[in-house]
Amino acid sequence: MQEEPINYSYLAGGAVGLLVIFNLGVIGVIRLLILTLLFLLSAIVAFLLALYSGRVDESIKCTRIQVLRPSLNLRPSAEPIKKPNSQLTGSESVDVLFGEIVDYIIRDFILSWYNNIATCQKFPSSVRSYLNRCISILADRMGKVEWVEHLTTSLVDDVASHLRLFKIAR
Repeated sequence: MQEEPINYSYLAGGAVGLLVIFNLGVIGVIRLLILTLLFLLSAIVAFLLALYSGRVDESIKCTRIQVLRPSLNLRPSAEPIKKPNSQLTGSESVDVLFGEIVDYIIRDFILSWYNNIATCQKFPSSVRSYLNRCISILADRMGKVEWVEHLTTSLVDDVASHLRLFKIAR
């Protein structure tokens, strides 16, 4: 009778299993198995969601929705959306730079996910106009600050107070 050759892969698998049990203990192995099972379940759920989810329906189903502010009109309009006024700070060179920053923000943080769920460009246009409005309000408020007084008295006093409190906290 001929002896069958020993399959070393089973022996190696058993050795690895014993090392894992000795290293982690029985409770650690149980936790590892539960984590693996949860990971597999979440991967299956994510796959099924990606497989069976369609585009988001943008139509308004409820007729009782009232738009209180005209800037929050939920229904897309047929007219083309105009780019907001580029006069933000009063300086054309600064406005161009702020316009580029807003364009990059819209491109990287809005259009990267919004184009996957809708084709209407009203939301990115609204975000652009809100950002431009925020920039113009900030520029107006910064224009009202007495910068010389602030930098020479208030800021110096605040920094000195901060350093004094930092030394006390040490």
